[in-house]
Amino acid sequence: YDVHVLDTPFKSDAPWALDTLRALGHRVVIITARTTACYTDPYATAARELHRAGIVYDKLVCSRDKAGVCIAEHIDVHIDDHLAHCDAVAAAGIPVINMLSRANRDLETKHLRVSNWKEALDEILKLDPEGNKKPLPLTDAILVLGHRLGENGKPSDDLVRRVDTTVAHWHLTNAPMIMPCGGLTPGQTQTEAEVMRELLIARGVSDKIIHLEDRSRITIENVRNAHALLGDGKRIALVTSDYHIERALDDCTRAGLRAYAVGAETPEGPYRDHAYAEEDRIAENMRKRRESGMTDQDITDAIVKRMFGDKTQEKA
Repeated sequence: YDVHVLDTPFKSDAPWALDTLRALGHRVVIITARTTACYTDPYATAARELHRAGIVYDKLVCSRDKAGVCIAEHIDVHIDDHLAHCDAVAAAGIPVINMLSRANRDLETKHLRVSNWKEALDEILKLDPEGNKKPLPLTDAILVLGHRLGENGKPSDDLVRRVDTTVAHWHLTNAPMIMPCGGLTPGQTQTEAEVMRELLIARGVSDKIIHLEDRSRITIENVRNAHALLGDGKRIALVTSDYHIERALDDCTRAGLRAYAVGAETPEGPYRDHAYAEEDRIAENMRKRRESGMTDQDITDAIVKRMFGDKTQEKA
């Protein structure tokens, strides 16, 4: 369980909804029923899983007695996909929202049920008359990270999923800017950013709100260049593949970008398993480089040289 749970996908709009609630002044407490019966260290495993998914919270509690925790923590509304926990918390007099999942979709419930975090957020605001009067905090820009193009500039499946996730989040937030990130790599005639712009336009996004960051080659450059273009103080939605969220958010923090994650879900299978394992390897390598005293620019130069040598092209 300690390892397997880290690859469990969250709903893609969960980080946005929880970040929005915290921005509105709400306190987010994560309660998990994981115990030492199945986990070596349930707190560490849960914290790692949440961090990997880009979910920010105020407190984490591991307990099977979710109703007791809700009472002790003065919880105003509890969201859970497990019906038994919903029943127990509701019996304690605390409003409950049941999140639809594969495990409960065929089960009937008396509780209010939602299918995503946007719906949950709407219902929470209905329960808070004062909070419902506040405008939702604006997402100033959606930053979508590129992925290596295939032969003849064909977008990879990962890139297409990132663009589709971007479009869905744009409809959700009405963000005034979308910034595709990705430069020109060897053997290509278009930048990753340009390919993403074409995909976005084909999906109904206005070219007027698309602003390219088309000079970067790796994730660190993606976010550093984006920060230089966007400036400080912006609330950014970071769209990338689910397996890439943790490292990309870490790079955003280092670059000075305030970002929440929107993960493009990778289908289960060997490719997804390999991608998560590769991210773990890269993260460990980055940690060792930084501990050795290398700056982000040093790391960028070393990675670019290893990956591309002198083949990185300049676009005319």
